[in-house]
Amino acid sequence: MNPIAWALAAPGAAIVAWRIHAAVNARWSMWLAIAVSLIAIGLSLALNLRRTMAGQAGTPLRLAAVAGLGALVAFSALIDVVWECGSACDGTAAYASVLGIPAEVLAGSVLALIAIVVAAQAHQTRIQAGVEVLAWACVGAACYYLILSLSLGLVCPRCLAVHSVILCMIPALITGGSLRAPSRLAVIALAALALHATYHPISDAAAPPSPAGAMDAEQLRMFSKIDLGRRYGDPQAPIQAEMYLGLHCPHCRDSFPDLMRMFEPAIASGRVHLVIRPYYQDADGVRRLTKLSLMAAASGRLRPFLESMLGTPPGADDSALGANWAGLGKLLDDFTPAVDAILSADAAQQRRLQRHTEIPSVLLLHHGSSKPYAVWPRDLDLPALERAIARVPIGL
Repeated sequence: MNPIAWALAAPGAAIVAWRIHAAVNARWSMWLAIAVSLIAIGLSLALNLRRTMAGQAGTPLRLAAVAGLGALVAFSALIDVVWECGSACDGTAAYASVLGIPAEVLAGSVLALIAIVVAAQAHQTRIQAGVEVLAWACVGAACYYLILSLSLGLVCPRCLAVHSVILCMIPALITGGSLRAPSRLAVIALAALALHATYHPISDAAAPPSPAGAMDAEQLRMFSKIDLGRRYGDPQAPIQAEMYLGLHCPHCRDSFPDLMRMFEPAIASGRVHLVIRPYYQDADGVRRLTKLSLMAAASGRLRPFLESMLGTPPGADDSALGANWAGLGKLLDDFTPAVDAILSADAAQQRRLQRHTEIPSVLLLHHGSSKPYAVWPRDLDLPALERAIARVPIGL
């Protein structure tokens, strides 16, 4: 068989195996895909070593072929008809892009660049140093995502297919590259650390809000009462959950009771600390009702307020509150500075978390982290949300 065909056969088999798992979604198909991927990497290494020891050229061209195949798989992952993700990623939308660029687009572009540059220099016996560094960086990125998948207990077939192809580049890099082993490991580690720093920047995003502006002691006390009243569970819990709701959103009204019932066991067990943040929009009716919900939080009645008021038609005034909540309007007039400070702190929190405006939405963060490890915007998948919570041990 043509050596290029051999070079493509091994990663091609891994792609087919992961595509089968995407369709079957069974335990045996997952292990089959893992086994085929490992065998593909081993066969690629054996092929390259054999041809190198025999003095046969073509290692750069084989790298170009595998990188090109990886680019095709990465770009095809953008088409859900070809690679349907479904709920396999269990809310890990936070890891679907790098600095705002879809991960598949970035991976496909880099792999395509490697393939084009190496193919243009296929007559050479060694891989160009710059391209070799870029290729090893791709290996480092693939290793990071594989470790991430393992730590979160996730199996995304279309992602793993791309990573398998990237790892199949390693044999060609070993036999055709000029970097020594320490340099290769350094590039891999730096690429992985760079990705980790991108996804998990050091900040205080998970910290409680601080009062903004000048407030007297009474307003400061109310600020603390409001913030405390919308928090449920142990602040030191291993999972910090952020829930965003819109007071006029009928979908939020329908989802909220099920969400709270789902969170209750995790809160009671000390696994989750939940913060409910009513989503603030700068429109008269929306603004007023959102502020009133915060006054309900100050009195320890946020949950019943949301259960009764979520889905309120836009434009409703205080008369829509009914007898149970009639006193909130007067309370709001007395403590507007504290409420405005809470809303300002929430807006800053949203910017730090890079939260989109879809409501309802739930974000899960590890305690002390500034980057969500799982995000559900609008279309909430409660079983997937439960799995994402259960994966984190209480003693973390």
